[in-house]
Amino acid sequence: MDEIWGKSLLREARDEFRAMDEGLPEDEKQSRMSLAHYNAVREAASDMGIGSW
Repeated sequence: MDEIWGKSLLREARDEFRAMDEGLPEDEKQSRMSLAHYNAVREAASDMGIGSW
C-alpha cells in the first residue's frame, strides 16, 4: 500500500470520527475521538505499517 495514500486515508478517518464525536464528554475521548474510534484508527495505522501520520 502506498504510504502517502494510507496516511491520507487515516487523516480523513480521524477528521470524520472527530466530527462524529464532537458531542461526547471530554473524559470519554482521546485525541478528540471516542475511545473506540481512536483505537480503530490506531489499529488501522498499525496494520498498514504506519507509525506516524
